[in-house]
Formats: sequence, C-alpha cells, structure tokens
Amino acid sequence: MKDQPQSAPPSATSSPGRARVLIADDDPDIREALRLLLEDVGYAVAEADDGITTLAFLHATQEECVVLLDLVMPRVDGMEVVRAIAADAVLRSRAHIVVCTARSQAVTDDEARLLDLLGAGMIRKPFDLDDVLSAVGTALGRSL
Repeated sequence: MKDQPQSAPPSATSSPGRARVLIADDDPDIREALRLLLEDVGYAVAEADDGITTLAFLHATQEECVVLLDLVMPRVDGMEVVRAIAADAVLRSRAHIVVCTARSQAVTDDEARLLDLLGAGMIRKPFDLDDVLSAVGTALGRSL
C-alpha cells in the first residue's frame, strides 16, 4: 500500500458485497490514479508495488479479486506472479488477472497461452480509464 514498507502485504480485508481489485504496479502514480477511479465506482481496492507483495496479498485473502497486473515490477515480475497463480488451484479459483503493460512486445507466445488458459484480460499502457473499468467488469463477469 502507499504508506506501507515494500515487504508488508496490503490489507486483505474489505466490506462485504464490494468487489475487490488489487492494483499490482510499481508506479505509485498509476496505482493512485487507478485506486481513485475504482473506489469512485464502488470497488474495494488494495495496492501492491511488486510481485512478492502481490502474492502475499493473494495468499492472505479469502476473497475473489481482479488483479490489475503490471508485467514489469521489481523483485518478482508480473509473469512470475501469473505462473504462481497458474500453479496454485486455490489462487486460480479466486484471482482474475488483467495484465496492464507498456511493453511493446507484451508477452511471448508461451506466456500468451498461459494467460489465455487463465482467462486473463490485457490492456496496454497508457490506458483509457473506460478500458480499465470495462476490463475489470469483464474479469468479474468471468468469475461469476
């Protein structure tokens, strides 16, 4: 989270009935803009600034959530997070991935197959905020 040290996992609690979104991005400005947008429309939002914190949150929460996942992050990158989710049946059942990336070659063919297997969405940076809301809604629709 914004004021927590890098190694502390974000809070895994939320209000009942509010859909949870985890923003996993190392850029604090992007996290803040997305958090403000998503909270404004009623989502419960958590933030992580690297892959280790992202995985700690996912292991700590019992809720389904959409993970807005940057691929380029320190310590553990986004594709390592994707592989960890794919390897864990519990995480696969409750983490719905939307990749947010500025990489020109977003993913390799093998990574694309893994993302497709997980039903992951993808949006490119810089992104339109309406596209973010649409991608989160689509990911939540897949989880029902």
